[in-house]
Amino acid sequence: MAEPLVQDLVRAAERLAAGLGDGGNVLAARARALAEETGGHARRLLLEDRLAAEERFAPASSGVHPEPFAPGFTAEHLEDGLPDTRNTFLYEDYKRMYEQRLGRSLTAAEDGTLREGCIGMTRLRLNNPVAVPMHVAIGDPAAHGLAAETEHLLAKGEAAAKAAVHYYDGYIRTRQQIYQLRRAMADGRGGRDVLGRIRALEQTSDRWEAALNTSRAEGARAWAKVGEHQAEAQRLRSMAKIVEGRRGFELASGYAERYDAILRSGPRDALELQQRIKGDPVLSRLRNAHMPIQPEVPPSKLETVIYAKHFWTGQELTVDAAGVQTPTSWIEPRPLRFAPDPATGQVDMSHDYYQGKIGYTNFDYGWYDRGSNTWWNANHRVIPEDPSRPMLVYQNTPDTFFRSHHDFDAQVFGLALVEKVI
Repeated sequence: MAEPLVQDLVRAAERLAAGLGDGGNVLAARARALAEETGGHARRLLLEDRLAAEERFAPASSGVHPEPFAPGFTAEHLEDGLPDTRNTFLYEDYKRMYEQRLGRSLTAAEDGTLREGCIGMTRLRLNNPVAVPMHVAIGDPAAHGLAAETEHLLAKGEAAAKAAVHYYDGYIRTRQQIYQLRRAMADGRGGRDVLGRIRALEQTSDRWEAALNTSRAEGARAWAKVGEHQAEAQRLRSMAKIVEGRRGFELASGYAERYDAILRSGPRDALELQQRIKGDPVLSRLRNAHMPIQPEVPPSKLETVIYAKHFWTGQELTVDAAGVQTPTSWIEPRPLRFAPDPATGQVDMSHDYYQGKIGYTNFDYGWYDRGSNTWWNANHRVIPEDPSRPMLVYQNTPDTFFRSHHDFDAQVFGLALVEKVI
């Protein structure tokens, strides 16, 4: 029998299909196929259950598991009818707690990396100052693309709504500038060219207003196809992401267990470690399974770290008449470009050009903390010129992290062999 969330997903998809007809039939069929696939395989022991019996990570110096890495949450929200549970910390608090785990202060270079937001904090955890590697990226073949099916119903309307907000802000700002100039002119201020400046701003205001009206019309057409089922489609999208995340994470965890077993077997050096990875009957099926390893770090000091990327599949390189290639984002998702290998679940991320859903964030990274069974990510980088928008770090329960935001339709789980530092 399929797990309860998958059963709920099927029922929600069938209700949506009943209301939308052809617009929801494909989604319902995909959900039913996923339930049948889930029910036909014995489920492995959930990682959450196994970790519950393990000793929590703690600094060797104090023997105390410091917050914010301890489990337990103070903030709970509801979105799409599903629990959204996480802790929120300022950048300075996260840095202090990370240093406590590390047992030392961050270097200036490490602090600079951390300040880059979700991608920086993930790179710091992976001890990689250059990039978040995607040599081994894992997704669930059966669940992949299910969230993207909901985007066919929602993406155009949401993009139009985002655009309308942008155009409205521009229109209001321009009208305020016109008002200020007219007041200055009435008071005998503003200079000889004030009329010309007002006329130019009037033209700009007209363009903002025209774009606003266009985006409103596009949004109305898009939402007319969904009608009263908009909230149900959004809830279904969240459920699909959670299912995809749970299954992808479980698959990635299975590979991580094999890497951990090889590390426990005591390879003498990096060369022997690579040989044992290549000789593993499961890991040898992965491309780049012998991921880059620092040769100066003994295998006994390595651990397997799981991390993740949320992204938008509707992207590709477009080529103009002159042969110039430009990364391009589309309103509609294109999940087949990132379909996991049916046999291994491995995803080719070479087509990821860091392009986001139009009007939304282009990506989100996070790293998995085994000790508390939580995921860490952030809202954005530190912005020194705008202290009103602080970098916030989130400690998420797994389902909250898997669901992520409306910005993305896919997620993959990366694996890396990293020197033990926390």
